Amino acid sequence: MESVLFDDKSFGLQPLPDGEPTNEWDPDQLGCYAQVQHQQIIDGEKLLTPTYWRLGKALCLAKKNFGHGQWTKFLGFWRIDKTRAARARAIFGAFDNEQAVQAISVEDAYRQRKRRIATSPRKKAGLSPEERTLGRFAMNVGRRAEALIDEAAFLESEMAISLLPQLDQAIDRLQRLRDWLEQQAKTRKAKPTSDPDGDARSHAPPRDQDRALRREDCAVQLGAKDIVG
Repeated sequence: MESVLFDDKSFGLQPLPDGEPTNEWDPDQLGCYAQVQHQQIIDGEKLLTPTYWRLGKALCLAKKNFGHGQWTKFLGFWRIDKTRAARARAIFGAFDNEQAVQAISVEDAYRQRKRRIATSPRKKAGLSPEERTLGRFAMNVGRRAEALIDEAAFLESEMAISLLPQLDQAIDRLQRLRDWLEQQAKTRKAKPTSDPDGDARSHAPPRDQDRALRREDCAVQLGAKDIVG
């Protein structure tokens, strides 16, 4: 005997054969069957969402006692999946009590998690696109690194070994970037407010003065002062 289920309006009533799906089922029948199974999963998750909230509460309280490295060891010791732990903490942070999540699925509860709002660098008058780009880059690097710390703690040793040279190269480039930023910060602090000797740079616009100083700094560090001019 065939059962009749209602799928999307465009498909209408979909008759399903009895038993498990087979190669003889057409795509509409398979889609309708899959939809029913998916809904059963969602309904089952609704029973788990309060448990996720309680798990998240316990983990949020525990995490206050650990740094990143120790936290991952804590999860490993108690055999708590790190992805599930992160999801549970997010659900706990999004709802005041477990009663608030009793009628929604784990996925829906997770979607309502509190996301960090990215703050853009201040848009000062005259701030160049390059300066805004550097500000956003620094912010994004920090945020991405923070998000990947727990991932790194669970990598297999072979994968960790293969990634170390790439990370070292990235750190080297970041260090060079920081060195130049630090140099420019010192240059700006030391820049004279007046020019009694009549240096032409003092009569140039501020951004042109900065560029001239940067060129001199490059020349000094490269040992080639003759490129300035």
